[in-house]
Amino acid sequence: AFPDDHNITSMAAAGQSIWAVGYNEMIVQRIGSEWVQKNKELKADSILFSVHFTSEKKGLAVGKFGIARQTFDGDTWNEVDLGVQDANLYQIKSDIKGNWYIAGEFGNLLKLSGDMAPLKKFGTSGRDKGTYFGLEVLGVDDCIAYGLQGRIIHFKNDTETVVLNPFAHSLYASLKIGSDVLLFGAEGTILLYRNGSLIDKSIKDKVAIIDAIVFNDMLFLGTVSGIRTLPLAEILK
Repeated sequence: AFPDDHNITSMAAAGQSIWAVGYNEMIVQRIGSEWVQKNKELKADSILFSVHFTSEKKGLAVGKFGIARQTFDGDTWNEVDLGVQDANLYQIKSDIKGNWYIAGEFGNLLKLSGDMAPLKKFGTSGRDKGTYFGLEVLGVDDCIAYGLQGRIIHFKNDTETVVLNPFAHSLYASLKIGSDVLLFGAEGTILLYRNGSLIDKSIKDKVAIIDAIVFNDMLFLGTVSGIRTLPLAEILK
């Protein structure tokens, strides 16, 4: 049975399974109607913040102080060294070639090949020390990262562009819709990133938006005080 007293930080779907990770490096898989714990030994004071799969069996989880665990079969999760120490890693995404993109603290924005070979470290040539909570992959060598105090940076090929954001509210989540990206954050912030520019679509309710999904042409916003809904067309117009 699923450990209902556990703090879950991230979930992912892969094939016919749902995966979840969280505090103490918990990794669980839902098979049918049952939750199965994959790591037999939990680690106190360690946290996995994000899990992502590029195929049904190939996944990666990252977390506190640069911890990373990779699986090729869904059963064994081996620790891998990303060369990151003392910096939390908050989110993973991938491109169509199976490359990994990882966002974290202290300017840690990484691109790795599918077999974990380092390909690139983004972040204004290593000078950027910002904290990034998430990212969206727009294409191979094309992604945007966002985070603390509204910082947004766009990486395309070998060009790094800091996106001018007049709103200093932290950004926590995103959705890629076609070629557009919606960014969500504190104080009801919703920003539409389109063709290199930001358009303010924030809601009047000044609540922190932690996550968002689209369902039946409606935008569902997970906030610190419940769920809000908006027609997606209103945000994209």
